[in-house]
Amino acid sequence: MDKVQKKAPVTDEELKYLRKNNLVEGRKGNIYLSKVVAQKTGQKGRYTKVAGFSKQYYIDLVIQAIRTHGSMSRSEIDELLFDKLSDNLDELQKKNKIMNLIQEMRRNGEIHNEGTRELSKWCFHKSSQKHAMFMKETYIYVDIIIYVN
Repeated sequence: MDKVQKKAPVTDEELKYLRKNNLVEGRKGNIYLSKVVAQKTGQKGRYTKVAGFSKQYYIDLVIQAIRTHGSMSRSEIDELLFDKLSDNLDELQKKNKIMNLIQEMRRNGEIHNEGTRELSKWCFHKSSQKHAMFMKETYIYVDIIIYVN
């Protein structure tokens, strides 16, 4: 486990043993202490920074930002997400993860680019915007119910 914390190379046999005993997570070359170990050693915050958040968390951040501002450029999305991605990723991996996230959202019909490749302007599709407006109205409705009670 000392090697894992120091980011030193781990042999296949060591990795197999650590995984079998639920001491580490991640892919070879990018392994980190498991959630169980982090909880027992008081490293919950570090674990979360290294493991990262769910893909849905990042999607929700982008959706909320587009809802708030109407559109977002790629550089603005990078700025929004970059420091929230796993500390285990280098700069190129973070850029690729953001690119893959944007492309998945585009393929799913959630957003589209109204700009050019170099000057992107990511916006909601009209159908997605209706969904976003409905969700926004739903939250307002829930707030009203909470205040009434």
